[in-house]
Amino acid sequence: FHSTVPTVGFTVETIILDRVHFTVWDVGGQVR
Repeated sequence: FHSTVPTVGFTVETIILDRVHFTVWDVGGQVR
């Protein structure tokens, strides 16, 4: 089950990127 570790890491990175992207959208909406 070595492939499980990279999958979890990739999932965590995806979640972080999604949160950052959502935060940028939220800030952009407030600025306008």
